[in-house]
This record gives sequence, C-alpha cells and structure tokens, in this order.
Amino acid sequence: AGVEAGAYLGRHLALALKNLGRFAEVEDLVYLDDLTHLFNSRYLELVLDKEFKNATKAEKPFSLLFLDLDYFKSVNDTHGHVVGSKLLVEVSRVLKACVRDNDVVCRWGGDEYVLLLRGTDSGGALKVAERIRRAVESHRFLAREGFGLNITTCIGIASYPEHAQEKDALLDFADRAMYRGKKGTRNIIYMASKNLEATPASRHQDPQRPR
Repeated sequence: AGVEAGAYLGRHLALALKNLGRFAEVEDLVYLDDLTHLFNSRYLELVLDKEFKNATKAEKPFSLLFLDLDYFKSVNDTHGHVVGSKLLVEVSRVLKACVRDNDVVCRWGGDEYVLLLRGTDSGGALKVAERIRRAVESHRFLAREGFGLNITTCIGIASYPEHAQEKDALLDFADRAMYRGKKGTRNIIYMASKNLEATPASRHQDPQRPR
C-alpha cells in the first residue's frame, strides 16, 4: 500500500511540475514578440528596472541602443507585408549575432529595436553600434527567397550613468539620438546629448502598435 501511495503521489507530483512548466511557458510568452521571438517592450521595462538597481549598487555602466530601420515602409509598399515581416525576423538574427549572450535584444515595435548592453559604457556601445550598422548595411536580406534586399539603420546610444540615471530618461535620450539620425543622412549613429530635439508625441504612444 505504501508503494502504491508513493507511486500515486509521484505521478501527481510529476503532473503538477509539468503543468507548472506549461504555466511558466505561457508566462514567458507575455514577454516575447510574436513575430521575431525577441523580447518585447514589456520585458525591457522589467529588465531595465533590475539593471538600474544592480548598476547603482555595483557602480557599473550599461548602455541602450535604439535602432530604427531606414525606409522600411518602402519594403512593405514594394514587396508586401509578408516580405516585410520576414525581413524583420532576419534583422533580429543579425542583431543577436552582433552582441553577447548576456546582452538583451528587444523588438520595441514596428521596425524598431532596443538593445541593452550590460557593463558597457558609451565608448564600448559605440563600437557595438558600428558593428551592427555595418552588419545591417552589408547583409543581403531574404537572399534565399530570391530578394537580396539591402537596408540600413539609424542607431541612437544612451549610457548610464553618463547620460541619464533614470529609466525613462535613458530611453528618451536613446530615442532622441536615433531620431536625429532619421532626420539627417540615415545609416548613421548618434550619441545622446541634452540638446537633441525631442521626438514627436506620436512616437510615445504604445510601442507595440502595428505599423
């Protein structure tokens, strides 16, 4: 009887753990972008809160890269949204290949991405940003599908504690720096500074909005 009871409890424990695992998977999906399977803006908010706490205690810098693809709308207009979506997925793979495993790559929404570079000051972030800019510029996207599309990106950089000591301010500085590039030559990197123009109010709506 004792053996049977033990087996019974064992089966139920295994089932409970299995269900717990499924619950964890569902919970994780809340923080993943449906298209690219990168982390989303919800996860970025959480990880930034944690990063600020850890960085303040350890007095370690970290940086944000805010990326926006140049003329992405023309890809959708010319080739359709299905091709545009596939391109965004391939961009996500290029970005992940340019950073370390402990860095965080998020799809902010539309054709925008945000990268958190742990333990990286503005000088180190500039090197990573240039690596990404070159990788995107030189990559022929959807070559296997017969398109071989070329695309470029604008990247804004903001670093803690150099540019801001608070989450929303750091994101805003990185966004402003990126937007400065969008208004200029594009395919460029800008470092945050206090005299950069604020981005339009429309950019501060729900970042997960469809485009």
